Order: sequence, then C-alpha cells, then structure tokens
Amino acid sequence: MLLYIAVGLLAACYAGLFLFCARRWKHIPEQQNGNALEEGISIVVPFRNEADNLPSLLAWLQQQEYAGKAEVLLIDDHSEDGAAQICLDFIRSQQLGHWRLLGAEGEGKKAALAMGIRAAQFPWILSTDADCTGSSRWLQRMAAAGNGKINLVSGPVRFRDSPVWMASFQQVESAGLIAIGGCSLDAGLPSFCNGANLMFRKSAWEMVNGYAGHAQLASGDDELLMHALAARFPGSLVFQKSLDACVETAPQANRKAFLEQRKRWLSKGHAHPLHVKVMRYAIGAFYLLLICTFLLAPWLGGWPVFGFACAIWMQKTSAEWFFYRSILPFFRLEAGWLQLLGWQPWQVLYPVYLALSPGSKRFSWKNRHYF
Repeated sequence: MLLYIAVGLLAACYAGLFLFCARRWKHIPEQQNGNALEEGISIVVPFRNEADNLPSLLAWLQQQEYAGKAEVLLIDDHSEDGAAQICLDFIRSQQLGHWRLLGAEGEGKKAALAMGIRAAQFPWILSTDADCTGSSRWLQRMAAAGNGKINLVSGPVRFRDSPVWMASFQQVESAGLIAIGGCSLDAGLPSFCNGANLMFRKSAWEMVNGYAGHAQLASGDDELLMHALAARFPGSLVFQKSLDACVETAPQANRKAFLEQRKRWLSKGHAHPLHVKVMRYAIGAFYLLLICTFLLAPWLGGWPVFGFACAIWMQKTSAEWFFYRSILPFFRLEAGWLQLLGWQPWQVLYPVYLALSPGSKRFSWKNRHYF
C-alpha cells in the first residue's frame, strides 16, 4: 500500500510539472528591443581539441548580422590538435581586427571562460561552444533580450539532425530540458540553462565572484552561475524564446559518449539550490520506484500490481506527450505518443543507473579524466 501511495504521489507531481510547463511555454514572450549591442557584447568561445568543428564555428560567427559594438574572443584551453592555429590563420586571412585568440593559463572550461571574460572590453558576455552554429541573427536576437534590468539571458539550444545513436531521443530530451529551464526561469525559479547559449553582464559576473565556489567542478559554468546571479539579482534573468537565437550542436555519437556527458552534468548536482535538488531527487525516486514496482510485481500482488505500474507508465508518457506537443514545434522537431512510449525504458533506466552506479563520479571529457 505504501508503494502504491508513493508511486502515485510522485507520478502526480511528475505529470503536474510537465503539464505546468506545457502551459507556461505558450506564454513566454520573445524578448524585444534590448540595447545590449549598443552597450557592447564580447562573444567568448573556449575550445579544446576542436579542430574539426572550428571552421564551421568561425564562419558562423563572421556571418553575424548586427549594427552595434561586438568582439570575438577565442580561448584555447591547451588544445593538442592544432585548433589554435586554425583560429589564428582565420583571423589573419579575414583581417578581423575585433577578434582575438588567447591561450588559457589554467586548465578547464571555467578557467578559459574566466580568462576571456576578464579580457573582454564590453559590458555584456555572450558565451557559446566551439561545436555550435546557428542563425546569422543569433547575436542580434540575444542582444534584444539585454536591457538595463537584465543580468542574464538564457538562450535556446537544439541538437542537429544526425544519423548517430538515438539522435531523435537526444534531440527531444535536450529540447525538453531547455524548455523546462525556460519555463522555470519565466516563473522565477531557475533550474536549467546551457552554456552553449548564455549571455550575462560582466559586472554581475564579477559581483558573484565568477566561478568561485565551484571552479573545481568540470561542469556548472552555466547553471551554477545562473543560480548565483538569481540569488544576488532576483528577477533579472530571462529566457530568450526566439528561433533565430537558437544555437545547434551535435548529439553524442554513441551510448558511451552520451553517458559520459550525463555523468559530467550530474557532477554539479550537489551544488544546486534546494528547489532544483528536490526536483531532481523526486524524479529519480519516481523512476526508481516505478522500476521496482515492475520488478517486484510477482511478489507484491501479481497482475494487479503490474497493471498499476502500466497505468502509471501510460500516465507518465501521456503527460510528456502533452508537454512535447507544446514545445517541439518551436525547435522544429516531432515526437508521437508511441515514439515516446518506445523510449521509456532507456529514459527511465539510464538516470537510475547513473545515480546508483559506483563509477558515476568518474568520467572523461576532452581527453581529461575526472574522479
């Protein structure tokens, strides 16, 4: 009986979250008329071993349409594949006087970002990743969200179409996380954002001491900074719901790479504020208890228990379908109810596996190993 109650309550809360976000998403406005470009924006791009991706990135940044003050800072995080030379050759060949290549002094993405931010000459910082591309109006649309009352702008991110492992699942899951982050930001309770598309005031970054307090973590340059700014400057964070502001990145090529990425994301979990921890733990508990209900059904009551678990599973899928039906058109993606149902085993099992696995704190990223 206690298992029924626990699973039922968690399922109701889970469905409530997705239904709330489905409704909230429709009412998030596209930010307009910001003057960030008039103040000046420094685009900061840290990179490590991105020789294959840099040509596309550099061409995209050069194609930006804007009438204002901007610069590009490329920060080399000790690349070993000649990536820095690619940047230098491009800057020289295109005679880009407002672009600079810098070599990071410390190791890791946060050290590279911090160096670029400190070197920036303009009051706004716009960060993206070296494997990203997007619209030629990206800078313009992100700048439209920056005004005197704003200290941080979270932008949308989507995965590109790709033939790699479970690309559609990765696209839909990522879109869901971005949308939940946008809805929670709009509701005044920030949860998720993505450093591949994040703009903030340099002065605000300095006032929260940059990445101090979590510099040792391989992840968190985006969400932990957002939470610090939300605590210091409540009500000054927005989501830019604009397709032209969206950047695209590549999905993970295989299951191992996918799990390594998720381990890196989980590594910052203990540093999140209470409301984000409660949400994460509640979802994790729901997944775990749902799995246990299926596995223990023969010993807990047989078919009635199995039927209850199936009903909860259908409710979960239906709530997600209602949510994704609301948000996916913005990301130019599609997912039907049966497709979501087919993904359910993997979607539920991998977070539980990562949470319970003794090796979940060990992962690799950019040829660096973290323990």
